[in-house]
Amino acid sequence: MSIRSELFDGLKTIPGVGMVVSEWPKTFTTLPLICFQISDRAPLKNFDYDQESEVKVLINLWGADKVGVSELALQVSAKMAQLGYRRTMEMDNSSLENELKRIDMRFISHQ
Repeated sequence: MSIRSELFDGLKTIPGVGMVVSEWPKTFTTLPLICFQISDRAPLKNFDYDQESEVKVLINLWGADKVGVSELALQVSAKMAQLGYRRTMEMDNSSLENELKRIDMRFISHQ
C-alpha cells in the first residue's frame, strides 16, 4: 500500500470528517475537511529511496468553529500516531476575517 493511500484510508476513519483530500480543495462546502500532503520523502542514510525513508506530512484542518477544529486536531494526532507518525508542529492559522477555522499540522515518520 502506498503512503498516500495509507494516510487517506486512515484519516477517512476519523468520525465526523466531511472530506479528506490530498490536494488543496477547490471548495470548502463539506466540513470538517482534512487536506494532507506528503511534503518530503528523503532516504535515510544510504538506503534506496523505496526502502527506508523519512516521510514528512503537512495536514491542514478546516472547520466551521474553533472548538470543532481543535477537537479534530486531537483526533488527527491520535490517528497519525497509530499510523506511526510523530507530530512536530501544530499552529492555529485562522484569521478573524475568515469564517472558516484552520489548524496546520506537521508530522514525521520513518517508513
